[in-house]
Amino acid sequence: MNSHHLRRPPSTTPNSIRKARGRIWVARSLWFGMTGYLLGIPLCHVAMGENPLFQPPASPVVESNSSANAPDPLRQPLETWVGWIEAPETHLRWFVQFQKDSKGVLQGSSSTPEVQTKPTPFSKLEVTKDAWKLEWTDPVTKQVWTYVGNQESANKVTGLLVIGPQTIAVPLVRAEQLPAESKETLGADIVWTDSLPSLGASSSANPFDFRFRFYTKPPYTEQKPRILFDSLAKNLIGKPVDFRRDEDGTLEFSIPSLQAEYRAILASEDMMAGTFRRKELANPLEMKLWKPEGKTVPSPKKEKTPEPMPNSPSTAESSAPANTKKAEQDSVRITMDSTRADTSTRDLAPNESAFLLDIRGRGIRSTRKSDEPPAFLACTLTLPETKSSAPVPAVVLLSTYGPQDRDGTRGTFKPYRDLARWLANQGVASLRFDDRGVGASAPPDNQFTPSKSIEDLQAVLAYLAKNPRIDAKKIGLLGHGEGAGTAVLASSTNPAISFLVLLAPPGVAGSELLLSQSRKLAVLDGMAPKNQSLMESIQRRIHSLARASLSEEAAIAEVQQLVIEHWEDLKLSVEGNKTAAEWAQLRKDLESQLLSDYENLRSPWSKEFLFNEPAPSWMLLRCPVLAVWGERDLQIVPEVNRPKIEESIARGSAKSIRLEQLRGLNHWLQPAPNDSTRESEENTPISDELLRLLESWIANQL
Repeated sequence: MNSHHLRRPPSTTPNSIRKARGRIWVARSLWFGMTGYLLGIPLCHVAMGENPLFQPPASPVVESNSSANAPDPLRQPLETWVGWIEAPETHLRWFVQFQKDSKGVLQGSSSTPEVQTKPTPFSKLEVTKDAWKLEWTDPVTKQVWTYVGNQESANKVTGLLVIGPQTIAVPLVRAEQLPAESKETLGADIVWTDSLPSLGASSSANPFDFRFRFYTKPPYTEQKPRILFDSLAKNLIGKPVDFRRDEDGTLEFSIPSLQAEYRAILASEDMMAGTFRRKELANPLEMKLWKPEGKTVPSPKKEKTPEPMPNSPSTAESSAPANTKKAEQDSVRITMDSTRADTSTRDLAPNESAFLLDIRGRGIRSTRKSDEPPAFLACTLTLPETKSSAPVPAVVLLSTYGPQDRDGTRGTFKPYRDLARWLANQGVASLRFDDRGVGASAPPDNQFTPSKSIEDLQAVLAYLAKNPRIDAKKIGLLGHGEGAGTAVLASSTNPAISFLVLLAPPGVAGSELLLSQSRKLAVLDGMAPKNQSLMESIQRRIHSLARASLSEEAAIAEVQQLVIEHWEDLKLSVEGNKTAAEWAQLRKDLESQLLSDYENLRSPWSKEFLFNEPAPSWMLLRCPVLAVWGERDLQIVPEVNRPKIEESIARGSAKSIRLEQLRGLNHWLQPAPNDSTRESEENTPISDELLRLLESWIANQL
């Protein structure tokens, strides 16, 4: 089944693998929307509009709120702030609006226009010139949402949106004015639609079903355009799209979360003609440029070729030249070219350099042949500040589950950056990089799996070994979560790796990892043991179905049979009376969600993650190893993972493996409350106890 903290599963296109990674963390959701969990539907699905119970708005997106205590966005709000809630498979706009009441008291509201027709007033509002804290309750799910942010300037706030156990970094920008809204465009400045009416999303027919929305201007984007796909008949809203224009003029729209793509050519200024594919099915499809009655809309311009990146590792990436920036602003331009700018390097320390590393072994990337797919990682090298010219030891930082940038950014918390700079103070260099398809790194191909990530790692190790500032005999790996598993697998076959530091290493296959997460969260949430057993039974069945090779018809039949077998027990977990029609809809929604979960677990990445056992690789380790778990880790539960690793170590011949479990720490090795169900804690640094342990162990090894 689905979950949501570990992260990493499906699809058949590059970025799909990145986004899929975000689905592996069992989020606390609604048990059938009422009593604690809705089987397999992650929190972001329930709270952010992917639950089929949510309907796209049928009337203008922003409406007046009749509540006397809620500000009305149509009555000239004092300020409007805009951000994007980026769940792994859905991107939704988020509006925060402030105004003063008749007595001059500041009030505010939250709204996600794509799934919410009226704003929700804040129940708590604390805003100073430096910090924000907002709190409100979702009117449908009754889930409490909290936003904590730091105001970096008059027009920008960076912060964390917390919804139960889920924490999402959401920057906000102040909007001088919002683009015109309509149910057809949802604020997008360019919209392409099919011509097939849909009755699926509202009581009155929509003039189309499929829609591509392009956001190319502030306040919705500052740099590259954002493209989203909707299918109103299926209640699919805000699915991220990867777009590129091939050299022959073919336009390719990939929709990773749906394992779908649309390939077309411009038949005229306002029409595209091509084929829409989803899995094995392909259908001809024409898309037209949406033109409100009496108005014309400009069609996309051809993208310009960006300038090459610097070709020296000591030079941080810079923004694209002015003419390229203008092309980004004035045209619909989503590029998969290797020369795109890396915007995550703006806070480089004096002893850090950023560069694009060609993982095919040609060193620092500057240009590439036009017929060659991009293959590079966006890296940051951090060196100790020393006057000595002697080579220094180094580590490669490997990130945990989920689409992680090189800093492991979680709002203002950047643990990998902080670790890199701490290591430099200990005399150890480090190299960290954006995950494939994240930040400025190239996306993976559609067959990317956890074991294939080792090919990327080998290119990084080769670069460090050739760097004159690095001692090639003292290069180790520091892996976190999934990165710890990758480090063990790589070291088991590469004797050149001199040591391993493993934070929260997994010891069981992904299927058991997800089930252990579910059990842990269920206990913390007080779920009845009977419901826990029911949830686990259904999860196991979905996992086993994903392993089988089933036709689409057979998969549908298996899922329907699964729901039939458990339906009476499921009904007992729902509070309140329901009509026959409501029960039928709930059953249909559950079947649809379970089938979606099954499909999402069939990708090469998911299958390897679900069923490959990581513990046996520990028998092959020969280098010194320090492995550390946090006692309160909800992703890699220590009592489930550590025993399997200990069994493997006992059967191996390694003599220097140290296992530690630190009390009171979570997956990100931060101090965490005993009953916390959060993935990470706000404004809490990495534990000093962990840093003292690392300092002592590294000193003994080096």
